[in-house]
Amino acid sequence: MQCLLLSHPQTRNSGDYLHRVVWPGEALGEHLSVAAVQTTHPNAIHLAVTAELLVINMVVDPLMLDIIDTRKYKNLKTIYEISDDFCHFPNSLPMHDFYASKSNQDLIKELARSADAVQFSSQYLENKYGYLNPVTKVFRNHLPNLDYRLPKIYPKDKLDIGWAGSVGHYADAKKLVSILKNWPDKDKINVHIMAPDSILELFKNTGIHVEQTPTGDMIDYLNFLKEIDIGIAILENEEFNQGRSDGKYIEYASCGVVPICSNSGAYKNSIIDGTNGFLFDNTDELYKKLNQLIDMPALRNRVREKAWEEVTQTRVHEKAVQSRLKFYSSFIKTYSPKTHSYFDIVVSKKGYTELVDPVEGILLIALEQHIHGDYKTAEELYQMVIQRAPTFYLPWQRISELYQQVNLAEQAESFSNTARRLITPAFSSMAA
Repeated sequence: MQCLLLSHPQTRNSGDYLHRVVWPGEALGEHLSVAAVQTTHPNAIHLAVTAELLVINMVVDPLMLDIIDTRKYKNLKTIYEISDDFCHFPNSLPMHDFYASKSNQDLIKELARSADAVQFSSQYLENKYGYLNPVTKVFRNHLPNLDYRLPKIYPKDKLDIGWAGSVGHYADAKKLVSILKNWPDKDKINVHIMAPDSILELFKNTGIHVEQTPTGDMIDYLNFLKEIDIGIAILENEEFNQGRSDGKYIEYASCGVVPICSNSGAYKNSIIDGTNGFLFDNTDELYKKLNQLIDMPALRNRVREKAWEEVTQTRVHEKAVQSRLKFYSSFIKTYSPKTHSYFDIVVSKKGYTELVDPVEGILLIALEQHIHGDYKTAEELYQMVIQRAPTFYLPWQRISELYQQVNLAEQAESFSNTARRLITPAFSSMAA
């Protein structure tokens, strides 16, 4: 294949994976042979060392250094992606302890330095970490290539205001609760929240009536947005938040929802206040603009139409792919503009493939049990993967780590040796 998108194990219908892997991969597939694979796939290493261009989506594994070095030996190029401020992960995120480790932070920096280029998901991240590599590029989140239609609006007694977030937005949710609880005019609106139980709990006993929707996949989220008129995006002034994308803005706007966002981070670069959305610097300013939207339906409709028009014209991958294609093609020896013209290929997903192996589901559960300290279950599941894919190095490596944690040094060394032996063929085939 010409381009391989390599990522760490994660849910394939999550917002982050869709934004950073699937949707850009599908757009690139109109022009190149593109595949996406996670590190839990038994053939991931072989694919990674042989793809003409490799894009590593923030995988934090020392093995990536060996892959990059092997590829350099064959003059194959590698791009490393930094999509979050890895030095400032919030405590509320499950991966906080992992990214708080100095050794993991140093490894990310080393991977970025070793790669041929680094791509970022926001301008803030490039400004902060661009020093790691002389060749950098920013690829913001964009919408998938769909047939977007601006929903009609109908008169209603109360407007519906909504917010959605994962556990990583816990601090933002706490701020939102405080804002809504103290808003004198909160009875003028209906509040809709799509969030996990830990966040929904924040709204209990606050006097705020909330229509609750549990978290789901991207389709569930887009259906949730169809229920609301105004979407709020809280972005506290913290370093991790400053590196976030403006995803809520483009998602709100694409569904005909009026975005009202903190005047911070990527939002302040995407929104012209009062034109394609609204920005607020403090709580009183948010109250004022919410009341304007409630009392002035013509203003509300004008802004939502402008926001919808902008994102559906400029923030879809069909438009953005040219920038990414130009950047990637400079690293691909076989790329030819004459045979991969933007206008030649019109079939969606023509060249994009998602590579999935049946053992990945078992391995993912094993990894989760391992992290949570259920070593017995994790070991059983790792052994099950070994039975089904005996030449796959990863379950051998993970059992070795498990045995180290329970002080079984001899067994740990044995499984570690097997893992190294199984990895070797992928690299030796390239060096031949």
